[in-house]
Amino acid sequence: MRDFSCNKMLWIVGCGSTGHQNTAEKLLIAIEKGDFETVFDMSHYYQEEISHIKNQYPKTLWQEKSTEYYESREKAFYSETFMAVIGFISDEPTYDLRQLRELIASSSGWNILEVRKEKEALLFSTRDIYVVYVKFDDETILGLWFHAKTGLYLGNKRIN
Repeated sequence: MRDFSCNKMLWIVGCGSTGHQNTAEKLLIAIEKGDFETVFDMSHYYQEEISHIKNQYPKTLWQEKSTEYYESREKAFYSETFMAVIGFISDEPTYDLRQLRELIASSSGWNILEVRKEKEALLFSTRDIYVVYVKFDDETILGLWFHAKTGLYLGNKRIN
């Protein structure tokens, strides 16, 4: 049904509390500016990794180890070798974020056209999702899917 350019899942923290349009906008701005700390803070995958780090070390080392982790993820974002391998063998979302950043960078601007609540058919049920449509200055339109209750970022589809 959907043809995802980005097929991994990101969990957007606080999506329900700030609204899906504001959350999507905040994520896109952070990606556009290369604000990896914000992107990592909004992504469930990275926060789970930080939780694991905190479980392995005493509190006095949390900041140092978290900073090391963020720096390693940022370096991975720019690594061609990392991108060639990791995008296909794990749930690591860095590859998908890089694809979004390349799309944003190839345009001189973007704006959110519409936020729409829809039902998504699953194998044995349905779930409510929000679709955030983003239009770029090069006329590309992208749909970003978020789970309505949890804020789970489900992926994106190029509309045109």
